[in-house]
Amino acid sequence: MKTTHTPGPWHYVDCGEGLHAIHDQPDKRGRHEQLATVYTKDNARLIAAAPELLAALEELVLRCDGEEGVRADGSNIQTMRAHAILEKIGGEHE
Repeated sequence: MKTTHTPGPWHYVDCGEGLHAIHDQPDKRGRHEQLATVYTKDNARLIAAAPELLAALEELVLRCDGEEGVRADGSNIQTMRAHAILEKIGGEHE
C-alpha cells in the first residue's frame, strides 16, 4: 500500500495565541489547504518538514540497500530503523 499524503512542500504559519497552522503549497489561485493546527513552533516546523524528511529517508534507504549492495530486506543494521519508520508511515517502500 503506497501512501497518498498531501504532496509537499508544506509550511507553517504563526496564527497567534500559541497556535501554528500547517499548510500545503498554494494552488494557481493562491489557495491552500490547512493540514493541521499545533501549539508549538517546534512541532509546526517538524510537521511542515515531513514530506522532505520522508523523501530523504526513502532516498537514504534506497541508496544504502540498493546501490551499496546490502540486502534490501531491511536486515542491514544501518537501515533497520529507517525501514521500521517507513513501515509505520504505512507506505510501500523498497
